Amino acid sequence: MKKYIISILLVFFITIVSLYALPILSVVNVYPLPSENTTTIEYFQQIGTTNDITLKLYNTEGSEVTQKIKYSFETVINMRKKVILEPQNLPKGIYICVLKYKENNLSVKIMLN
Repeated sequence: MKKYIISILLVFFITIVSLYALPILSVVNVYPLPSENTTTIEYFQQIGTTNDITLKLYNTEGSEVTQKIKYSFETVINMRKKVILEPQNLPKGIYICVLKYKENNLSVKIMLN
């Protein structure tokens, strides 16, 4: 019985340590690609971080076009989050979405049709 309890505690400890070993932000999924109306970016956010994430959108020339989109952040479950982008009068093309938490950046390429 004692070995069983030690095994359970060890698995629990390894699980907790591995959750904290994840990057601060990491991409899970981006859909649909290409997009016409909305694009959803799902990502993991490390346990213990706050929701102070900023979003910027750049075109391929490096110009910021964040003001031409509406976006909202949502929590899917626990560490899994998502941001929904709704372009407003953006031309077709490839864009780079940058999610930033403190000094950590996560860049995602999206394509609008």
